[in-house]
Amino acid sequence: MPERFGLYIEPFVGMGAVYLQLRESGYTGLAILADAHTCVSAFWRLIHDSQGSNELVRACCALRNASSVEDFYSAAKQVPTNLVDRVALFLWLTNYSFGNRAPGMRGDRWYLQGCRISSGKMTPWNKICERIEKLAQKARKWHAEVFDAAECAIVMSYDNSVIYADPPYYDTSKYQSTCDNLMRMLDSAKGTVILSEMSDFPCSWPSVEISMTASLSQGVGANGKREERIFVKPQSML
Repeated sequence: MPERFGLYIEPFVGMGAVYLQLRESGYTGLAILADAHTCVSAFWRLIHDSQGSNELVRACCALRNASSVEDFYSAAKQVPTNLVDRVALFLWLTNYSFGNRAPGMRGDRWYLQGCRISSGKMTPWNKICERIEKLAQKARKWHAEVFDAAECAIVMSYDNSVIYADPPYYDTSKYQSTCDNLMRMLDSAKGTVILSEMSDFPCSWPSVEISMTASLSQGVGANGKREERIFVKPQSML
């Protein structure tokens, strides 16, 4: 990141690891966030709003803990009409599944996301509820605008802004059909643009190589080490 900038933009925010790290590092300015998944964008809108975040915390805490695979599928069939309840259920489902695999019990142990949790201990969902509540308390002091499309966030750039873009991996998603248009937008965007992609991504910007290790995942093709690249515009940032 530049030492100083006036606006942070993240058009593919997801669960916001980079955004939250930036806030923890002391950034207090405006953030423009976007995500094409409606529950994700709604989550960030709610978490930055005092009333909305309180409602979200209550909705998350109201979800009972699953004790069997049947509980998981029963909850997955629900489609709440209330947006807050829908976001809470989305968080619950993604917490208890990974790589399209449902959780389950094996003897007295609960398996999920490649981790084994002994019975009788605090469940991961209770921990997630605690984290959401702590995040909500912090986020009330932050100023952010949230959009449902990456394009809406990218066009907000100006000379003193930073865009961090972590789109779906090249050639791995239906969303890739819009990649050329998004790359044109990023190429013409003002300020600094930081793009995270696979090492073979066709980009003319200078880049630095980083190594990623997925140590917990048991999904086929997801575990082990892989190389990615951080492409940066302008070159003077490297």
